[in-house]
Amino acid sequence: MKRKQNIPIIILLLLAAAAVAGISLAKDAIIIQMGVVFFRKIRLATCIAAGILLVIALLSMILSARRQSGINNLQGETSSGENVSQEANLSVSSGLDAVKIQGLLQEKLEGEWRVCDHEIKSCLEQMKTMDRYQDKLNRLLKENGADALNDTEEILQRVEQYLCKNVRKALNYMNVADPRDLSDQEMIRNKLKNCEEANSVQLDQTQQFLFALTEFLNRQGDEDTGTDMLEMYRQTILDSLNPGN
Repeated sequence: MKRKQNIPIIILLLLAAAAVAGISLAKDAIIIQMGVVFFRKIRLATCIAAGILLVIALLSMILSARRQSGINNLQGETSSGENVSQEANLSVSSGLDAVKIQGLLQEKLEGEWRVCDHEIKSCLEQMKTMDRYQDKLNRLLKENGADALNDTEEILQRVEQYLCKNVRKALNYMNVADPRDLSDQEMIRNKLKNCEEANSVQLDQTQQFLFALTEFLNRQGDEDTGTDMLEMYRQTILDSLNPGN
């Protein structure tokens, strides 16, 4: 597009240059037929016209270059903005801070949503139960020197993230609902109950997984170490966390 815009200017410059060159070549003929004074006038007029066209061409090129630079900067800013937007969107699904989630629940419990104190306390207690399960696993592995089973900690971390995401969904509804509205109160109670039920399933499976891990560690040295049972609970948890897979 930029080249097409410069074509008329280039053509005019070529014509002006050709006119100046033509007058110079026809100098003798013009002087003989029209006189020296006329030749000087026409040469001066031609040079002035060529100079004006040259100035116009230079200004046009400068303005075009600045315009293109502005477009490039705008595109760069737009691209940067899109990247920031994408990062913001990705951060929503990144790891959640369980301590922060519990803190937000506590704020709701002590604040405007104390009307749903029973449901909030249940979800808060589930988060604390998950903390206890993680502490128990850590102590179990440490006391048995089971460094080879450290990957089991990742299983519980994934369960914790599952709980956090469910609670965050309920918190988001609480942020936009009106605690003074009876229908909103009922809606929030249902959201919290759904959260509690879904998390309860994962906590029960996690507890069974810990018992299976304990059984596995107690059977070390026996012919039947219970590996199959441990793997079954592990896979059950993973499958329930990723129902679409």
